[in-house]
Amino acid sequence: MNKLHTTMNQIFTFTKQTPRDSLEKTEYGKTILALQKKITEKIKTLIPSNEIEKNIEEFLNIPIQDIMLSAWAKHGFLQKYIDKKKYPPKETIVVHLTEHTVESEHHPYIEILINNKPVLKIQFDISVALEIKGVGLVIKGGKIKEIQSGKYKGNGIIKYKNTIILKRESIPISLPGSINLGSGVSIAN
Repeated sequence: MNKLHTTMNQIFTFTKQTPRDSLEKTEYGKTILALQKKITEKIKTLIPSNEIEKNIEEFLNIPIQDIMLSAWAKHGFLQKYIDKKKYPPKETIVVHLTEHTVESEHHPYIEILINNKPVLKIQFDISVALEIKGVGLVIKGGKIKEIQSGKYKGNGIIKYKNTIILKRESIPISLPGSINLGSGVSIAN
C-alpha cells in the first residue's frame, strides 16, 4: 500500500528544540514554559521544556491521509456506493471530488504519572482544516481503494485551555499520482 508520507507536523512545520531564549518571545514558547512551571510545581521535579515540545510533536504525527479518508468514508455523498445492486462489488467507480474542506479535531493530552498513578493531565485541542482540490477516489465493493492525484493546503491551531499556542498554514502540497489503499477503506453506513 502506498502512503502519503505527510503528517500534521508538516502543516504546523513543527521545529524541534527551540532555544529557550526564543521560547520566551512567542505565545507558543510562553505556554510551553508555563506548562513546564505547572508540572514542576505539581510533581516537584523539573521536566525539560523540550520534553513537552516532543510530546506535542508526537500528537501531530497523525497522517494526513488518515484524516482525509476518515472524513470521506463517513461523508453522505459516498453512501450510495455501498448499494451492491446499483454498484456491483466487481465494478470500479472513479469519483472526482469538487474543491472541498475536510476538518478534523483532536484532543490529545500529556498525563504525568508518579508510581503509576496519574497526578496531572494537560489536554490540548488541535483543529485542522484541509483545503483539497482535484482529488479522485477509486471505489470498488463499497470501499475506497485508491486516491488519485490532487493537492491540499492545510491550516491548524493548537490550543491549551483557551489560549492559541500555535497557529500555522501550510503551502500547497501535491498528492502523488495515486495512493493505493490495498484492501481499501470501508465507506461507513
